Amino acid sequence: MGGAVRVAAIQHDIFWQDPIATTHRLAAMVGGAAAAGARLIVLPERFATGASLDPATFEDEGGPASTFLREMAAEHHVWLCGTVALRLPEGAVVNECQIAGPDGTVHRSRKLHLGAGQEAEMFRAGTRPHTFTIDDLRVTPLVGHDIRFPHAFWTSATDTDVFLVPGSEPEGRRRQWRTLLAARAIENQCYVVGANRVGSGGGMRHAGDSSIIDPQGDVLAVGAGTETMLFAEIESALVRFTRDRSDLLTERAADVISLT
Repeated sequence: MGGAVRVAAIQHDIFWQDPIATTHRLAAMVGGAAAAGARLIVLPERFATGASLDPATFEDEGGPASTFLREMAAEHHVWLCGTVALRLPEGAVVNECQIAGPDGTVHRSRKLHLGAGQEAEMFRAGTRPHTFTIDDLRVTPLVGHDIRFPHAFWTSATDTDVFLVPGSEPEGRRRQWRTLLAARAIENQCYVVGANRVGSGGGMRHAGDSSIIDPQGDVLAVGAGTETMLFAEIESALVRFTRDRSDLLTERAADVISLT
């Protein structure tokens, strides 16, 4: 296996329901992260529009948010992760995490747990986590509300080096967000990269608190309530070392996982 991979989480404000304005401004931040050596860059949930439920913000394949991810990944030779409200050909809408690569590859995974109310009514949930290999890292994206459901992480932990968690968590849940990110890293003995937005939109304020946490629960980087970029070197060797010393994953009973 190779060495460390430099990862960045971009914590930014969003022009509410305006993907053109947001991505125009965000392009410089992505370029800055790449210039600082980031190979894998994580953006917040619904990074281009905010977590709007207005159907006007949903896009078809090839829409502005998806195009931005692909073009920036190719231009800067990085892997770029963010989520898009994607309208499928049959009309259903999914909150799809897309990880666009420098060679045109796009890995896709859907948000599994939808918030009660309009989100659950308007979106179709994914059915399972998906894990992808990016350079020497096994990467599993889970989105926003998924952070509250540990079994979604448990079922894919053995094949994962780092969980990517794009979020749009409001200020009122900031303590829960920080605590759950750390818990998911500790119990699964792997890295967690949580990227949350700042600013306001749709009547909510967002406090950021993006974090990069290592397999032993140590916080490598954390953001406060302003726009910032977080960086950390992460490596699969530390995941293996942590699990070799005390492998919590093998101690889990299969029936516990199936009952959660």
